[in-house]
Amino acid sequence: MRLRRRHNDIPTLATAALPDLIFTVLFFFMIVTHLRKNDVQVKYVVPQGTQLTAAEHKDNAVYVYVGKHTGDNSSAIQVNDKPISRKELSSTLANEISVAAQQTYGQPVTVILSADRETDMGTIAEIKYHLKRNGVQKIHYTALETEK
Repeated sequence: MRLRRRHNDIPTLATAALPDLIFTVLFFFMIVTHLRKNDVQVKYVVPQGTQLTAAEHKDNAVYVYVGKHTGDNSSAIQVNDKPISRKELSSTLANEISVAAQQTYGQPVTVILSADRETDMGTIAEIKYHLKRNGVQKIHYTALETEK
């Protein structure tokens, strides 16, 4: 007597719900992901603080980074995406603040200052002086919450 083997076919995988799953994951990452506006070229260590609050509106903000060059340890300043020297500080800040004010139809511009904790206060005072001359009323400093 001859025995016949049964050929059991493997059932196919149902892929009808796969596009829905992929689009759900895509929408999740689109909503959750925060895109960085500026490419930071200044190396800085964020200082720590105790009484910190979050910035309200970052739409009309100018970002100023103060720290050290990534290659060497010399002082560096970056306004938005542009690394600048101290000589260019006044004109660059004036230009960036006027551009930000035009984009937000004259609303007050907020400056977010991210400085290395080793930065001398003379540099910070000079930046604040130029910001005051350009009519900036809000300056936010970046810091991390101290661990308890």
